[in-house]
Amino acid sequence: SDPSWIAFLAAVFAMGLSLPLSRLFVVVSLILFFCRKKELRNSFRLTPPAIGWISYLIVAFVVTGILALVNTDPLIIPHKGLGKIEKLLWYIVIPLAAAQVDTREKLTLTIKSLVCGCSIIGLFVIVINPILAWVQATMPTDGQVTAGTLSSAQAALIGLTNALGTTDSLNKWIADGYRAENFRAALFKLGTMQDAQRLMVALPAALCLCLDAYRHATTRRTRQFWTATLAIVFAGLFLTFKRGPLMFGVLVSFAILLRHIGVKAFVALLIVCALAAAHPAARHRFLQLPQEFSMKKANGRILMWTIIAPELHKQYPWGIGFRSLTNEKMCKIAKRVERRQNHLHSSPIQSWVDFGWLGLCVYLFWMVTALSSAVFSLKKTARSSGLESTVFLAPLAMLSALVLYSLMEYNLADAEVVLLYALTMGLATFHTLPQPANASSPPLQK
Repeated sequence: SDPSWIAFLAAVFAMGLSLPLSRLFVVVSLILFFCRKKELRNSFRLTPPAIGWISYLIVAFVVTGILALVNTDPLIIPHKGLGKIEKLLWYIVIPLAAAQVDTREKLTLTIKSLVCGCSIIGLFVIVINPILAWVQATMPTDGQVTAGTLSSAQAALIGLTNALGTTDSLNKWIADGYRAENFRAALFKLGTMQDAQRLMVALPAALCLCLDAYRHATTRRTRQFWTATLAIVFAGLFLTFKRGPLMFGVLVSFAILLRHIGVKAFVALLIVCALAAAHPAARHRFLQLPQEFSMKKANGRILMWTIIAPELHKQYPWGIGFRSLTNEKMCKIAKRVERRQNHLHSSPIQSWVDFGWLGLCVYLFWMVTALSSAVFSLKKTARSSGLESTVFLAPLAMLSALVLYSLMEYNLADAEVVLLYALTMGLATFHTLPQPANASSPPLQK
């Protein structure tokens, strides 16, 4: 009876799988939403997180537009950044989600759709990534083929690719960015930051659904399903080998467990730490963590935050514009910056450099407004419904993971993550919308 709601759920599900598909369903949902009866469209309005988004968008457009007109530094490209501001327009999902999700049932179904979509990516990371990593590590180089020093596995692999006519395209894929030296390096390369952040957001959401299933005595099959889904999401996140998403996803999930099962949550935390210590690849990644905060590392955070960012702000106190920073400009300030690096690995610091103090203040206003809305929503919804449902924790938990990780990584304009930000900010105020007269919650099973 409401195709715009179905399109919205499809968009949420696709957020864990495909950016183009999710964007397509967002547009379809928006169009169908405004084709509904007039009285049903009244719920589309500016919530506090939406006001924060619009404020940030205006600052980004004005500062970048002015820089595009007056900039004379060839190492700063505000005119290209101006063309990328369209990424910020996809935060339109904030008011869309707030309008669509106006009951507890819709909130639960939305979170389930996101988690199920992300669990497919988790399965891909668990099953397919090791196979692809083996291909990357086994595929012989041109030098090995010429020298004839191929192992039996390499000879079989290149024989197969030659027969299929895919050798050139496969070599191009393997060499994209850099060529992994071994299987472990290939696993690290295949574990993308986008997949890791999707699974980071899905982990506390899956935990909330799992706890809710056990708390409200649903069927055994339902409990088993959400337990398995939680395990898949966690395993997928773990096997991306991205330290930040894993740490913050586990941290937020630990807070949820601590609230619901008390000190027993420390057992789960110890198990995660033991897994990280026992797995050679994960242990290797975490042992490298101190280098990120060392001045000796080429792309270390400290180098960017203490040398490059202050110098950029000194040269451009009003900002350099949205996505205008180049690797050449960074190298001119600090020659040891990693090649292709063009951001500062921190959303608040990047906002400060992009738009000056005004940009940082607007960014902080946006994030604080969104988080405080989520806290208020949690308290008000739990009090008004009288239900002890962990699902109410999910919007705050998901948004907290994203904001915490944004302190260590610039993810505010990452196309895939923009949709996750927008969804969680939209869900943060679902309680403020008027409840339909016929929307009554079904009784929980005893």
